[in-house]
Amino acid sequence: GRPRRRNVRSRHVAVRAQARKLIIKAILATDMTHHNDMVKDLADRAAESKPVEAVDVLQTFLHLADLGNCVVEWGLSKRWAFRVCEEATAQANREKELGLPVPPHVKLSAYNDHEVAARQLIFLDGWIRPLFKAAAILFPTVKSRLDAIEANRAACEAEVQPARLEPALPPCPPRAHREG
Repeated sequence: GRPRRRNVRSRHVAVRAQARKLIIKAILATDMTHHNDMVKDLADRAAESKPVEAVDVLQTFLHLADLGNCVVEWGLSKRWAFRVCEEATAQANREKELGLPVPPHVKLSAYNDHEVAARQLIFLDGWIRPLFKAAAILFPTVKSRLDAIEANRAACEAEVQPARLEPALPPCPPRAHREG
C-alpha cells in the first residue's frame, strides 16, 4: 500500500508542476513584448507546414483571447478601447505623480471618440490584423474574426473622418503584462 500511494502522490506533484509551468508560459505569452515574435512564428509555421505544439496552440489562443476585444462588434470594441486608453492615462498620471517619465504617446487627460478611433485604427492595422491573419492560416475558425476586424476598421475610419484636420496622435500603448 504505502509505496504505491507515494508513487501516485509524486506523480500528482509532477503533473501539477508541469501544468503550472504550462499555464505560466501561456499567460506570459499575452505580454505584448512577445507579440511580433508570435506573429512571425505563426506565419513561418504556416508557410512551412510545420506542426504546431500544444503549448503553442495554448499560447496563441490565450493571446487571441486577450486581444479579442478588437474583433467583436464595434460598439463593444469601442467601449473596451476607451477602457484601455483610460487605463493608460491613469497609469501615466500615476507615473507623473511618482516623478517617473511619461511616454510621449500617452495623454494625461481623457481621450475623445476621434482619438480613440484613430488609435484603434493603428492598433488594428499594426497589431491585430497581422496576428489574426497569421493565426487564421493555422486555425481556420479564426477566419471569422477577420471580417470583424475590417468592419471595425470601417467604423473607426468613419469616426476619424470628421477629425482629419486635427493633428494625428499615436496609439495607446498595448497593455503590458501585469504581475500579480
